[in-house]
Amino acid sequence: MSTGLLIAPQALRGWATRLLVARDLPPADAALVVDALVDTSLRGVDTHGLALLPNYLDLLEKGVTNPRPQVDIASHGAFLKVDADRGLGQVVVTRVLDRAIDMARTSGSVAATIGQVGHLGALGYFARRATDAGMIALVLQNGPALMGLPGSTARAIGNNPIAFGIPAPGRPPVIFDVATSEAAYGKLLGASARNEPIPGGWAMDSQGRPTNDARAAMDGILLPSGGAKGIGLAMLVEALAGSLSGTRPAANGNIFGAFLMVVDPSAGHAGFASDLTQWLDLYAASGPDARYPGQRAQAIFEQRSRDGIPVAAGLHEKLVATGRTVGIPLTA
Repeated sequence: MSTGLLIAPQALRGWATRLLVARDLPPADAALVVDALVDTSLRGVDTHGLALLPNYLDLLEKGVTNPRPQVDIASHGAFLKVDADRGLGQVVVTRVLDRAIDMARTSGSVAATIGQVGHLGALGYFARRATDAGMIALVLQNGPALMGLPGSTARAIGNNPIAFGIPAPGRPPVIFDVATSEAAYGKLLGASARNEPIPGGWAMDSQGRPTNDARAAMDGILLPSGGAKGIGLAMLVEALAGSLSGTRPAANGNIFGAFLMVVDPSAGHAGFASDLTQWLDLYAASGPDARYPGQRAQAIFEQRSRDGIPVAAGLHEKLVATGRTVGIPLTA
């Protein structure tokens, strides 16, 4: 993302919260959504941070997502079955995750399937929230069919994202958050908006031919990361987040299924933290560029917290227009 304006995180938090409240979200729920979006932007994942706010507001206005869901949570031992009633992902999943963390302190581990939930945004946000509580977490979300193997002439499965978090005492947690496609769909959107070609290996056109044209790729088929390995991981996500929750997203991809698991390390080997430190040290010593997932995001977080969040000109224009539409102008 090209650097545009630098805006203080707190200014964006207050403004975005007021917008969501204007769309009938309770203030506490609006604060949850904004915390997730701003935190994600602070960590450099600009496609899944504040850039999502205009779309979330539009879905609330149209009634696609529910600002005041009646969330149903059924407990089966250490397994939670959740019907989100089309609530925003950040609202519902944060509350389910926090409940799972509390339960895991007694049971050792807890799993939850969440059906009929709005977009979760960056899954790494939830994984990090779990590591802040000293827990290991796995978070999955399914999505509409976008991806297929080379030679496919139709989309076969979502590029279903997967994230995990591992607490690492004395250093940033390990946070891994990826789509199962070689490139996330948001990267195609960005390349198309900039009229730039995309690298080979990212996508095929609608006829199953390799393409470097972002627009053709958006109408075509994403390629999986690692070929059949990416498809296999997408199938795991589809089974746990989709089939287990009973949620198969429509083509517009606005309502999803999710799955999470929380594990308390203290329920496992007593030397977990020591062993983790040893293998992270070994990894760090393997070369000058040996950086584990989560380190770079933490460095960006510290820098942006200090200097402000860079908002590219195009996104700034969109945010300004959104504020004007809702009647709460962005003054930054």
